[in-house]
Amino acid sequence: MSKAFAALLCLLSLHGVCAAALDPADQWPNWRGPSHDGASSRANPPVTWNVSTNIAWKTPIDGRGSATPIVWGDQVFVTTAIDTGRKAEEKDLPSPDPRFGNKRTAAPDTWHRFVVSALDRKTGKLLWERTCAEMVPHEGHHQTHSYAAASPVTDGERLIVSFGSFGLYCFDLNGNLVWERQLGRQETRLGWGEAVTPSLHKGRVYVNWDHEGGSFLTVLDGTNGKTLWKVDREEPSTWATPL
Repeated sequence: MSKAFAALLCLLSLHGVCAAALDPADQWPNWRGPSHDGASSRANPPVTWNVSTNIAWKTPIDGRGSATPIVWGDQVFVTTAIDTGRKAEEKDLPSPDPRFGNKRTAAPDTWHRFVVSALDRKTGKLLWERTCAEMVPHEGHHQTHSYAAASPVTDGERLIVSFGSFGLYCFDLNGNLVWERQLGRQETRLGWGEAVTPSLHKGRVYVNWDHEGGSFLTVLDGTNGKTLWKVDREEPSTWATPL
């Protein structure tokens, strides 16, 4: 997505994917789609498209986001991180962790808003927008992505949104906050940033938390966010989604 703002593009052919009966196979509920393989056996997308051809609508999105938009029913969910430009006072700047040296991306000194939005699938109209957190990031990110790099995931009942060190959030599909968790602060290799998308299966949320500090895999109860189990890992930074 662009530096100043992102344009979310909806392909014309995808309009017909939404069925009256919300079969999960007809949705795009998570990163890489219903089968986690980037494919849909029921879609028929155009083979050519650009900003003016085979596009049903486009909507400007403030900030920067590199996560996959997801689709459930008539809603499209997308995340973004917005640099407010508001300078942080010295007391609000996160302290760097000396264990990881100085060969890392530079952390910003401005407040960022971490936002999830729901758009109307047919028109692109904004249905609701929620600011999950407003924080000063403690490290930078890789130049090809952003602070909103983890894709949201839904099972049609709950919407799980992860901003990593900036919080894990559960909403209903009307934008009401159900629960939130703070799992700690990640220190990624070379300060490349965080991008692990959580998985949602049978009401449980699976989170991979690999970084240069203490890594772990944890499973949360999707109804209340409580930890069901957690296992430590010896892996350093990874960006893999648990499947």
